[in-house]
Amino acid sequence: MSVSTIPTRDDLIVNANVLGTLNATTLPTVRAVDSVAGTTDAQDYYRFTTTVTSALRVNLSGLDADIDIQLLDVNGAVVTSSVLPFLSFETMARGSLVAGDYFIRIFALPNRNLSNYDLSITLAATSDDSISRAAPMGTPNATTLPLLRQSGVVGGPTDIQDYFSFILAAPTDMRINMTGLSADVDFQLLDQFGKFIVGGANSGTTNENALATGLAAGTYYVRTAAFGTVASAYELSIAIDPTSDDLLSNAFNLGTLTTSTPTVNHAADVAVGTDSRDYYRFTLSTLSDVRINLSGMSSDADVSLEDSFGRIIASSAAGGAGIENLLASGLAAGTYFIRVGAFSGATNYLLTVSTAATSDDLISNATVLPTLTSGTLPTARTSSTAGGSDIQDYYRFDLTTAGSLRFAVSNLTTDLNVQLLDQFGQVIVSGTQSGNTIERVITPDLAVGTYYIRVFQLFGTSSNYNLEITTDFNGDDLIGGRTNLGTLASTSLTGSGSVGGAADIQDYFSITLTSTRNVRFLLTGLTADLDVQVFNSFGNLVGSGTSGSTSTEDFTLNGLLAGVYYIRIFPFLSAISNYSLSVS
Repeated sequence: MSVSTIPTRDDLIVNANVLGTLNATTLPTVRAVDSVAGTTDAQDYYRFTTTVTSALRVNLSGLDADIDIQLLDVNGAVVTSSVLPFLSFETMARGSLVAGDYFIRIFALPNRNLSNYDLSITLAATSDDSISRAAPMGTPNATTLPLLRQSGVVGGPTDIQDYFSFILAAPTDMRINMTGLSADVDFQLLDQFGKFIVGGANSGTTNENALATGLAAGTYYVRTAAFGTVASAYELSIAIDPTSDDLLSNAFNLGTLTTSTPTVNHAADVAVGTDSRDYYRFTLSTLSDVRINLSGMSSDADVSLEDSFGRIIASSAAGGAGIENLLASGLAAGTYFIRVGAFSGATNYLLTVSTAATSDDLISNATVLPTLTSGTLPTARTSSTAGGSDIQDYYRFDLTTAGSLRFAVSNLTTDLNVQLLDQFGQVIVSGTQSGNTIERVITPDLAVGTYYIRVFQLFGTSSNYNLEITTDFNGDDLIGGRTNLGTLASTSLTGSGSVGGAADIQDYFSITLTSTRNVRFLLTGLTADLDVQVFNSFGNLVGSGTSGSTSTEDFTLNGLLAGVYYIRIFPFLSAISNYSLSVS
């Protein structure tokens, strides 16, 4: 008497695993994962039904040993088969399979080792549901294509999985992200035979992230699939630099935005192909509005704000090199991401993120200065504070006559710098004196148009400042373009002029002291209310005379140290008057 091994359930065709009825609209693809061996489990049977004549594709992948596959009709007769050697994909395709019941037989030759397998059967014969029809993503390389990116939707009975392929030309490490999920979707990185290497299988809508090290040159596949029955959009990103900020998981951390640190800047660059995007992350500690600006570009780049799952909340795609500006209101406390992406060419950029959504820390909220017109309104002046929690101030003005400008930032107690920017926020010229030295800048010839001024601090505490800008290149309206009265000795220094109205908002004079002394300032001959201010060599106010009406301004500053001093004469409100100045 002989004893035979009792076959497992699906070793017999009568016990075939039922995969269901395939149809093009509601169930085009089915999948099964199992294993067979040439000793204990020599074969597996599956059964499926088609209701209309259809194209059919069957894939068998992820093999550990040489196994083969057959398509059988309802009577068990072979319709077609695939018996490729070794670990190669087994693929069967029929262009026109009549409606009916069919069987799939997966089998191992005698004494073969155990092999896992991944079986896919689809009526969508050209669909990326099959590994043999994987959508090609290209060949990444470090210099011209370091990032591969693909968007898709997967899940539900009509789209159970998506396959993608790519080629590595040289050994490398690789990091894969999948973001933007609204339902639970996972991914797997597979080798050339469809065998699992690494994957991301976080629960829920959590971003998926996996690192694969020491990958050899060759062909690879990525399979995306919904964990449940609900479909979800996704974005798949593959980087051959595992530390690249092209990936959301490697986003540069901007920190936590708070009332004491409401605004952050970051300067970087992007380029189509070689560095197509940069990710940033920041944290909100309380419910906040957030405004994001992207400026200083020479070609088109766009910006989007994403939630902690990489789903887009808001975006800006102005086109060209224009300033990008987006506002997101009522954001809950938590983590958020920003993606800066190159749309065309390569460009530098300045990213500004602020919870002070109406603040002039943002170029989109720049304080508007008067329109500068030679002869009628050549000069504008304003005072403010920057530094500390107020990292920068932006100003905007229009120039109606082409030509050069002069501008100055004075009255500093710490180091502030200044930049003149074009309409796109690109730097034209800068003033970067150290310490509290007055910043004086002369611009190249400028065309008619819109311009911005940025007063900012790189580090340190805040400082008051006076900003003055003029089209009057040789005038005395600027602290840097003053009339020099000379060195004060035993005789008085004198000057005279007229000031007031839009065309002449102020006059500056300078004097030099060679030793410490008391100095008297006298302003006479007034027909309207003019005032006087005296500044030290850094533009810091050391004294003033502000008598009302046409009264003479007469005051003495005691113990002035040796050095240069500036005298500013300016009208009170709309006053216009001649004057005579005496310094003794």
